[in-house]
Amino acid sequence: MTFEQTLIDRLAPHAVADIRDDIPAALARISVVEGAHWRPNALDLYFPGLPAGDRAALVAALETAPRATPPHNPTRLQALRDSFDALGIDAFLIPQASEHRTRDLPEYAKRLEWVTGFTGSAGTAVIERTAAWLFVDGRYVLQAAQEVDPALIESRHFQRPSTWTFLKDSLPDGTRVGYDTWLHTPQEILSIQKELTGTSLSLVPLDGNPIDRLWRDRPPRPFSAVVAHPMERAGMSSDDKRTAMAADLKTASAGKMVLTQLESIAWAFNIRAGDTAFTPVVESYAIIHDDGHADLFIEQGKLTADVARALGNKTSLHDMSAFGGVLEELGRKKDTVAIDLGRTPKWVEDHLVGAGARVVHVVDPTEVARLIKNDAELDGFREAMARDGAAMVRFMRWLSEYPLDAPLTELMIAEKVTACRAQDPTFRGLSFPPIVGSGPNGAVIHYHPRPGSDRAVNPGDVIVLDSGGQYLSGTTDITRTFGRGPVGDFERSVITGVLSCHAALASARFPQGATGSQLDGIARAKLWSMGIEYDHGTGHGIGSFLSVHEGDIRISREGRKALSPGNVLSNEPGAYLAERFGVRHENTVIVREGQPGVTGEMFLELETISAAPFQRELINVQDLSPEHLAWLDDYHAFVLRLLTPYLDGPDLTWLHDATLPLSRSA
Repeated sequence: MTFEQTLIDRLAPHAVADIRDDIPAALARISVVEGAHWRPNALDLYFPGLPAGDRAALVAALETAPRATPPHNPTRLQALRDSFDALGIDAFLIPQASEHRTRDLPEYAKRLEWVTGFTGSAGTAVIERTAAWLFVDGRYVLQAAQEVDPALIESRHFQRPSTWTFLKDSLPDGTRVGYDTWLHTPQEILSIQKELTGTSLSLVPLDGNPIDRLWRDRPPRPFSAVVAHPMERAGMSSDDKRTAMAADLKTASAGKMVLTQLESIAWAFNIRAGDTAFTPVVESYAIIHDDGHADLFIEQGKLTADVARALGNKTSLHDMSAFGGVLEELGRKKDTVAIDLGRTPKWVEDHLVGAGARVVHVVDPTEVARLIKNDAELDGFREAMARDGAAMVRFMRWLSEYPLDAPLTELMIAEKVTACRAQDPTFRGLSFPPIVGSGPNGAVIHYHPRPGSDRAVNPGDVIVLDSGGQYLSGTTDITRTFGRGPVGDFERSVITGVLSCHAALASARFPQGATGSQLDGIARAKLWSMGIEYDHGTGHGIGSFLSVHEGDIRISREGRKALSPGNVLSNEPGAYLAERFGVRHENTVIVREGQPGVTGEMFLELETISAAPFQRELINVQDLSPEHLAWLDDYHAFVLRLLTPYLDGPDLTWLHDATLPLSRSA
């Protein structure tokens, strides 16, 4: 990006010493930060005392700066292959991952997209000398087919057959598969090595990533200001969190534990920032000690004096560049160091073991603690859902009143729902880019409209809108299915069937110890009776002003973990008819204790906390069971009750009409 020299000259006297010699590079780091709230705070760190007029001009310039990755270039694939001989490999693994194992990647880490053109949040490519494959889950099968050139890369479902079952039959004998040790966990590498047992295929760890050397216009690392997450929102001090973690380390006979996942660090230290587009985290590493002290490796220019003080005297601050050296020092001391095999880069394990440390494997204790929200976090979720629900009502009224003969596109819908959320003073950005699929695009489970693919929404189209926000009190994720005017009878029957599935799960009662896989069948039963299946999980964990996809708690076939009171998850069954339309209904729920069973054992239930009406014109009331109809009427009464303090005027009048009992029309 470029800035007028006159603006640079005005900025120079106010710039901190670290950036004074290259102000454009510093501004470029802020330009890749998303969110109107994060960029101005970062400017204040780089340019303290900047006059208000210059600050406003700079904020405006950053708002219009291009931040997207340049269009995919097919020559990149061959350039990568040309590097294989020097690296001593015949193929290369490219996961959709960063060194911090976050689902939400900063622009500079989107290597899979740069090579293949695929923009989904999950997937892995294997690039061989003469062939290439992209493996995705069911959410992205149709999207991959649209985004990836089939003449260059074959897109495949990662379970049909499994990735390495397929590759063992497809890669030439003796293939040496290179991988970046920063982008894979020890658990992943061990799993692949087991798959390759008895074959002539082998894995080759690489020092550095060849894509980084080829990516000449690679975006810079982001620069955002760190803020403290206050006690009234966190519900537990950082010192108390680390004291509890220290007890876990003593149980494992480990003196220290390495954390590299950004959500874990943000939670453990009660800090938030804007280094990724949709998750309020800061790039960093941490080492937790068994006495509750900690080392935090972070770019210290991102910390105000107040935030540094809030971290306390039990936290030692280091530059990120010191991380490797500290790991080596732990090795020289023969320390026992804990890592989470499934969340820590292989690089960390290799570095520790190579330096002489004894490594033990411990599940990240923050992961376990984050899944069970405390009372302050649960209250924050309820507040965030109310604020988000009010935004959704403002959007839904706008959409319902939008003239059928006026042009309407998917991007217009995405921009409008974002603008409605941005009206809230506690809004800090989106929790993911809006999924807006109309007509056949709705059957692409995670379709995001973009210039060039944006579709006109026509009368009679079914529209899937999956969206969410980051608020100071919590993270939201909600999906509603709309019709632009009347829709067909078959579409209404499918929309109603999915709503029955949603109501069945929302009203479920289940014993303590029930797993997500057991609840998954409850949600799918009605659609199965209609001959319809959906290829994604029914629910995922949600973070507290953190990641919209959190942890390994889920309602799905793979949901092996038992649900517990305090878990916060989504409830989102769907139906997707390729080249026709899609449907999804999603609310956020809290797992809580219910009435005991007849013999006194604990039973659990789900508290629905998302608040927005379902479009009543799309519902075949006669197709809902009496129980599900009663649930829907009760839910709409809850929506009206919760949102009334947040709305007034025409918005509140519209909500009254949208939440009238449907049983009256049965």
